[in-house]
Amino acid sequence: MHVKTGSRSMKLIAAGICLTVVYLCLLICYNSLSYYSLTVNHPFIVEKAEIGKQFPWRLVLYIHIASGIVILLSSFTQFSRKIRSFYPQIHKYSGSVYFFAILYVLVPTGIFLSFSAKGGIWGSLGFMVQGVYTFAATWIAYQSLNEKNIEKHISWIIRSYAMILTAVTFRVLHIAFRYTPMDYITNYNLSIWGSTAINLICGEILIYLIQTKIKQK
Repeated sequence: MHVKTGSRSMKLIAAGICLTVVYLCLLICYNSLSYYSLTVNHPFIVEKAEIGKQFPWRLVLYIHIASGIVILLSSFTQFSRKIRSFYPQIHKYSGSVYFFAILYVLVPTGIFLSFSAKGGIWGSLGFMVQGVYTFAATWIAYQSLNEKNIEKHISWIIRSYAMILTAVTFRVLHIAFRYTPMDYITNYNLSIWGSTAINLICGEILIYLIQTKIKQK
């Protein structure tokens, strides 16, 4: 009886976390649409000063944001057991979109934009580390799928998605740190590196729990 109650509680907690993540992802997607006014008056572009006035740079930014939205939306179907079981073609198609958008659009544009990131060298380096790790994790996940190594694929796609979700964790930390005495740049850099560390750890914990559950079957 206690085991069933505990299992039910864990499922409710997991569902609550998933719903929160989905909500925050959708909120980010919605807020990102403000960039497409196609003017230089957006606060993020204004603070970039001269480089923000250059259309090629803004075009890369628009492409980067668009790919991020596509990735966040397409990823929802990747972790749904029901979709994988009953609608495998949807899982396969959205997975292809996810891989392509990360490897050929999000990471290349992200690396380019990281050179003009706020926070100086630490801000740029933080985004570069995220980009390189995301690319590597996604590529390994893709290769392991081709090798029919599903267990390895699951582990690396979790690591990949953990890095994608730094977009969420970064914003949560950035807002939370505003209530501390630290200055803006310190807040910004700590949010970048903190979101990377937190998501990496959470990803590894999830992988461990999944592998443990598989071994117990």
